[in-house]
Amino acid sequence: MSIIIQEFKKHPIHNSLNDLSQVIKKIEKNKEVPEQQLEHITRLKLVQERLVRNLEAVDPFFVSKSTLDNINSNIVNSRNQLNAYMGNLNESYINNIRSYTNGILHIMSLLKNVKASDDIDNITTDISNFREFTSDLMNNMYKDYNEYVDKLKNEYNNSEQKINEQESKLEQISKLIKEERDRINSVITQAQNQINEFNAQFGKAQENRIESFSNLRDKFREDFKGLEHNMKEGFENLSNNIEENNHNEFSKLINEFQDTKEEFEEETSIRVEEYFKEFNEHKNNIEKILNSLGIKSMAGGYNEFANKEKKSRVIWQVATVLSIIGLIGFSINFVNSFKNLSISTNEVSWALFSSRIIVVSAIGTLTAYCSRQATKHLENERYNRQMQLELAAINPYLSILERERKDKIMEELAYRFFGRYDVIFSNDNKEDHEEKSRNTILLELLQKAFNMNNKTD
Repeated sequence: MSIIIQEFKKHPIHNSLNDLSQVIKKIEKNKEVPEQQLEHITRLKLVQERLVRNLEAVDPFFVSKSTLDNINSNIVNSRNQLNAYMGNLNESYINNIRSYTNGILHIMSLLKNVKASDDIDNITTDISNFREFTSDLMNNMYKDYNEYVDKLKNEYNNSEQKINEQESKLEQISKLIKEERDRINSVITQAQNQINEFNAQFGKAQENRIESFSNLRDKFREDFKGLEHNMKEGFENLSNNIEENNHNEFSKLINEFQDTKEEFEEETSIRVEEYFKEFNEHKNNIEKILNSLGIKSMAGGYNEFANKEKKSRVIWQVATVLSIIGLIGFSINFVNSFKNLSISTNEVSWALFSSRIIVVSAIGTLTAYCSRQATKHLENERYNRQMQLELAAINPYLSILERERKDKIMEELAYRFFGRYDVIFSNDNKEDHEEKSRNTILLELLQKAFNMNNKTD
């Protein structure tokens, strides 16, 4: 066998390809690998398979050892990155794997492999594998999307169910109050009907008694004309007794009914007051919960804005330190430049001097601006931290106060929370105007120095 062929077959690239294939199979069995990262690993697998086929079809006499060494180096690096990726699934390893894969593809183009009919089948297989991978990826994406939509629907249904339960409770309380009110009206109407019925019966009985008395009186007049005075006297006594008895019975009945009515009204009034008291307690509890949620939401907003201001403050402080370092370095360079001037000639380049003054002034202005921005963000951070703490501590303080005192304090806090930020902006505008004035004066002085230098020349 030819020495070249033996060297080609014994080259480490073949073992490296086998090891790489084993590592890829282990990673594909891991269910925790994200789809986007798995796509790059699948690409490396396809490149490995294509490289194996190309090495089987290539003529060893037309392949240099350096080409195989370069490909083997990228394969070994890819295998090492895959082993490291299996430990913690860090995305940075995937980026390195992608770079090594591109390196393998670039060097593969140097292989002069023989084209055969199997290459067409390989291309067809690759296209089929790619379509299958794309289909699986789309199915997983649709599955995740449907799971997320179902989760949102469940959360919406739970929230809607809670709202319906609260509305149902309020409707039950309203329905109970309405039923009690209808029952009270029904009892009052029934009592009025009984009174009217009693009055009608009493009037009818009185008419019957009067009619009977008239008939009896006529009969007595006809039968006993001689005894008219005695009968009349007896009738008057009898009539007085009847009226007195009827009046006493009617008064007793009215008093009993009045007592019963008052007791019923008192009992009903107490029950209605209890229902309204319970309803007001539920209402106050709901208002307290909503108020607490609103305050917590406002405190969270101040906290979020304070965190943003803190990040901005740190950035501006770092920029200030860097500007100061640059200013110090340029100033040292500026001072050292005067040592190189010729003392015997006593010539000074005012243009060079002015340009360096402008650069130093620009760096100084940048340093001042960065410092002022850092100070402004620090003040905003402190302000929002203070607002967050005050909002978080306002509920325990207000819980022991009276209603009028609470309303007055909340009015003062509203003015404090929503009426101070314009003052901050006004101070910023004033500082910007002062900074602009200082920069304008400095530039005018430098312009005059430059003009004087031109006149001297």
